[in-house]
Amino acid sequence: MPLTHELDGALSGALDNQPERKLWGAVVAALIEDAQAYWLQKAHRGAGPNSVTMERAFDDVCKVGPMMRRCCGMCGLDPHWLSEGFIRWCESMA
Repeated sequence: MPLTHELDGALSGALDNQPERKLWGAVVAALIEDAQAYWLQKAHRGAGPNSVTMERAFDDVCKVGPMMRRCCGMCGLDPHWLSEGFIRWCESMA
């Protein structure tokens, strides 16, 4: 998924080999991957067994919710920038 490649590039520069920041970066990546999975699942197959968790991730990423702000803050990333990129990715997949 192209967005995760963008995220990997942003994370590698922002984390500076600090273990705690790398861990938070992995949390951001997992949050975005869950949101992507929800979007793809919704578009192609409908609701699945993990759809509630993925839907929450999707909403949090799109709306720059508390989880997105907290996780991005812990690793020095701009949550609005990631949210905007995620929304563009969703639009390109529609």
